[in-house]
Amino acid sequence: MFRALPLLVFLPLVLACSETEAPQIPLSPETLQDARWKIEYFEDDGVDATDDFENWHLEFSPAGSINAFFNETLVATGIWRSVRDDGKDELWISLPKIGELEELNEDWYLIEQTETLLKLEDRGDDYLTKLHLKRI
Repeated sequence: MFRALPLLVFLPLVLACSETEAPQIPLSPETLQDARWKIEYFEDDGVDATDDFENWHLEFSPAGSINAFFNETLVATGIWRSVRDDGKDELWISLPKIGELEELNEDWYLIEQTETLLKLEDRGDDYLTKLHLKRI
């Protein structure tokens, strides 16, 4: 009985740990600022639309403005915010409704983050949109 006691004590702890998610690094505004971001991947409801953003890049300012460039030419300026919603980090983007840029106007949930890549999602009951931003 005493040999099985440690197993009975530690087994529930091991099982509980396996169900928890790895801690996520919070999305800080500093991560986005002072860099150019290329739209590395864009998927809308299972359709890869990355080619639509081939010549676009974004710049996020500390003051909360976002600039969209096409072939190095400033085309539009909007606003952005980094917030926490439902316990998840969220990147909120609002740009003018110009061509492909309208597709970026969402409240994106942070899925994965490295120093050079942000993987974001916008998910609803009947849709899933993915956006990956790569630092250039």
